[in-house]
Amino acid sequence: MGVKSKIVIGNWKMNGSAELVESFTRTMLDNQAAYAGIRVVLCPPFTLLQAMADALEGGPILLGAQNVSEFEQGAHTGEISAPMLASMGTKMVIIGHSERRASRGENDRIIAAKVKQALSVGMVPVLCVGETAEEKARGDSEAVVWQQLSVVLHAIGSELFGQLIVAYEPIWAIGSGSTASTDDILTITTAIHAKLAQLGIQLPLLYGGSVNAGNAAQISSLPTISGLLVGGASLQADQFLLLCSNTAKGA
Repeated sequence: MGVKSKIVIGNWKMNGSAELVESFTRTMLDNQAAYAGIRVVLCPPFTLLQAMADALEGGPILLGAQNVSEFEQGAHTGEISAPMLASMGTKMVIIGHSERRASRGENDRIIAAKVKQALSVGMVPVLCVGETAEEKARGDSEAVVWQQLSVVLHAIGSELFGQLIVAYEPIWAIGSGSTASTDDILTITTAIHAKLAQLGIQLPLLYGGSVNAGNAAQISSLPTISGLLVGGASLQADQFLLLCSNTAKGA
């Protein structure tokens, strides 16, 4: 996947309703000029995927999911497979979000398996990586992030890895209201790009972690950043529209 056009992914997490899907998508689709030139992806909960798919049909906004099973099919109660998501028109899927790593016990092996499943049906995995506050304080940020990336890289190979989108989300910034400084973001993302370049890999690198309409332009204008992964700020249509517009201005 190329890295030229900016990407904004809205992760609704465990929020939303059919009514929100209807009003939110209407606002976004009625104001397409505000985010012309960037790719917008919306990732609602599983229960709203079909409603979102119907609402977005024929428009420029892509449908994404927040998770995918590591298994293709079988006796895995409560799991949603990659083929199931693809059949609904899902184009991207978030994998390895820190909330799932921490509360659902997702390790690097499971995450690599999920990436394989997504790629097998043509979905683009959005692989999330990031360090804790303690790891940052020890000066281990780069090592931790590279370890998270390298496990997946070794599992699928460099050719397939180049089809991913990587989202750098420092765990200490998610939902905290504290965004990483531009210097911090540049340091880590420059290191990621440099290591991948040594392997002949170029891919889009997003930033996530307390992103909002006020800081979107500054962060998205960084030379190492191809877009944003947005959490809470993606739940209000007017604010998300402004965020997308500001990202387009920062491109």
